[in-house]
Amino acid sequence: SLGGGGILLAAGEGLTGQGGSVVVNAGDGGDIGGSISVSSGSSTMTSSGYINVMSAGSNYDSGSINLATGKAAVGGSGGINVSTGKAEGSESAGSITIESGESSGQNQGSSVIVHAGVSLSSQAGTLDLEAGNSVGNEGGSAFLKGGRSGGTSTGGQVSINGGDANAGIGGVVLLTSGISDIQTGNVEVGSNSARDGTAGKSGNSQFGTGSTSSGKSGSVSIASGNSKAGAVGDIKVEAGVAAASAGNIEVKAGLSSTEEGGRLIMTGGEGIEGGSVSIDAGLGVSDNGGAV
Repeated sequence: SLGGGGILLAAGEGLTGQGGSVVVNAGDGGDIGGSISVSSGSSTMTSSGYINVMSAGSNYDSGSINLATGKAAVGGSGGINVSTGKAEGSESAGSITIESGESSGQNQGSSVIVHAGVSLSSQAGTLDLEAGNSVGNEGGSAFLKGGRSGGTSTGGQVSINGGDANAGIGGVVLLTSGISDIQTGNVEVGSNSARDGTAGKSGNSQFGTGSTSSGKSGSVSIASGNSKAGAVGDIKVEAGVAAASAGNIEVKAGLSSTEEGGRLIMTGGEGIEGGSVSIDAGLGVSDNGGAV
């Protein structure tokens, strides 16, 4: 088989100065300006051709690649769409990978930064990260994970923060499960388990509000949801099972340096018959039971 002929478009080399540039411009228009289309060749036997866009290597800094739409004086500026083609056969559609470059030696790895748009007078743009939907199977998963560390260093952190506010209230952080006609999903927040066969311990889970210098700090509320016709879910606080000493549960009201300390209030629920408050000591399997 015979291959098609190629086209090479190259600017001149600069021996001591800057090399020549290649500029491709579509024509201006009184209505809509001209378009520029770059596409690879199709194939009837195997895959279509590649499109490679990259800056050249250098003994010093390599060049950047800028992808941007033009400024709009009156209307909205153009968008940038990055998508892979539809796979109509038995294979999966192509993936999209965004990855920063590797750094050698003692240099820090490069970052990947994604920003939504700024607005001067209205609400700023939204950053929407969503996994794919499925018609007949499970929806896609979304993973946000800090980087793995080698040696004895600490793994990378994952920080999710609401937006700052100058005079209003700071942004909210919402973690909610998916909606379903049968049962909504669970929300599980906890540290990971230690690797099997190691003497490592699992990490702590801490829930708390921020400190304040003069105002009242925020409260922590743990509540199960309401039910219009069925029973309401329970709230359980339980220490883990251990082969050695079992974990303790400590409930303590707050300390005050200038006023009365906080109160510890335990109240049964209201109802046709009021709920009970029970405090029981633990059962002793081979020795005396615990005291109250």
